[in-house]
Amino acid sequence: MLKTRIMTACGLATALLLLMFFLPDWAWGLSVAVVVWLATGEWSRLIGASTVGRHVFGVLAAAPIIAWSFTRSDPILLGAAYVAALALWAFSVPVFLRFNLRLEGVYARFGYGLLIFIPAALALIELRRGSPLLLLACLLPIWIADIAAFFVGRKWGRTKLAPTISPGKSREGVAGAVVAVALYAFVLFLCAPAIAGRVGLPVLLGLSLVFTCLSVFGDLFESLLKRHAGVKDSGDLLPGHGGILDRVDSLLATLPLAGMLWLIYQ
Repeated sequence: MLKTRIMTACGLATALLLLMFFLPDWAWGLSVAVVVWLATGEWSRLIGASTVGRHVFGVLAAAPIIAWSFTRSDPILLGAAYVAALALWAFSVPVFLRFNLRLEGVYARFGYGLLIFIPAALALIELRRGSPLLLLACLLPIWIADIAAFFVGRKWGRTKLAPTISPGKSREGVAGAVVAVALYAFVLFLCAPAIAGRVGLPVLLGLSLVFTCLSVFGDLFESLLKRHAGVKDSGDLLPGHGGILDRVDSLLATLPLAGMLWLIYQ
């Protein structure tokens, strides 16, 4: 299983880098919309939506992303989308996790989905418009956190992080992720003068902690949905990983913050 997981991850990373660095902006936006379409299908299955509801939700999520791919950036709309998403992740999702709540009602189930998918997708488009390297710099800490949490948790994980939601996750794994992302922030400070000139090291280290916490929230929230749906994975599209949502859950929570920071500091 681990070998399959690594091979799939390497293939995904290679494909993503090729798309990120060689596609024109509009084609990158369409690629993001396709991924969102696939992810909304998995989300819809987790919340028990009908076939019609699944397709309607997919269109509602993908259409604004496609439209954004062919338009100029609007800072006001972007800022509003990022603030709404960050408010959801910072204030609403922790309550769901703390009390093991279910998404009840059509507005909550699909409204949460739109607030989760669209701002993250817009951030992918905007960060890439800034520079593929900028986008890569924002994706790397989440990948590093995921890898560190996985291997540290396997090796030293003893204390369960959220046993009723995701028994496989440990506090030791999260600690490993925090340390790994902090090291990444330190290296970024040393190797990227453009970033170091705008953001000091204490701020970068603080942001690394926030990014890691958000990535954990994203991972746990998807685990909560899967727990309530009675499934292990959101899908079976990616061998060794499950579905699209299983791979992007942390990114969905962290990308709005990355997009907001770029909106502020560019």
